[in-house]
This record gives sequence, structure tokens and C-alpha cells, in this order.
Amino acid sequence: MSESSFDREFHITDLPSAKQLQQDLEDPQAVRYAKRDLLQDEKKGIELLRKKFDAQKIATPQR
Repeated sequence: MSESSFDREFHITDLPSAKQLQQDLEDPQAVRYAKRDLLQDEKKGIELLRKKFDAQKIATPQR
């Protein structure tokens, strides 16, 4: 179970590392990501899959 480690206690013996962890937890960095048009991405993905499978139909001999 991957969730079992969330409640596990741990001890940091290195004082500079402990201070750095505490500072990082008190002042987290903002994460930036590009906004994407998910509907456009979905249409593009479906079109690419359609082209790939159409090409496979042509390359595969019919029985």
C-alpha cells in the first residue's frame, strides 16, 4: 500500500537539513505550468490515432 508511509514518523539527525526542511515547508515554491486547451489536445490526439490506424489498415493485407 503506497498510502501506508504517510503516517510514518521520521527523525532528522542532521541539523542543517532539518532547518532547511522546516524553511521549505513554511515557504513553499509556487509551481507554474502552461495552460492547455484540453479539448483541442483531445481532438488532435484522436486525429493522430485515426491516421495511425488508417495507415495500419493499408499496410496490413486483408484476409
